[in-house]
Amino acid sequence: MLIDFNSMEDTVLHEFNGGRGDVLAHMYFDGKSRIMRATLKKDCSIGEHTHTTNFEVIYVLSGIAKITMNGVEELIEAGNAHFCPTGNTHMIEQYGDEDLVMACVVPGVVFEG
Repeated sequence: MLIDFNSMEDTVLHEFNGGRGDVLAHMYFDGKSRIMRATLKKDCSIGEHTHTTNFEVIYVLSGIAKITMNGVEELIEAGNAHFCPTGNTHMIEQYGDEDLVMACVVPGVVFEG
């Protein structure tokens, strides 16, 4: 099944999960899982949140992400992935001068935005 992010309208998530600035997202949702391409501009972030009933996989397409999971920071760049298993807490921040563009998969979640 093709998911064409380029044909989707932008969804702006302002201060998502208590983060800074806006997340520009192109989202596919089938009622059970969410697959998205998300962009964070300079100084923007997705706030700390816990995956209590699901997990998340983030694949960096461009830029650098500073991810804090359970209090431990790591930098990941294009070609790297981050996995936040069920029961863990993480936050994602744009790092450096380039926009952070990520492909994200969150199965079994419903959130408004």
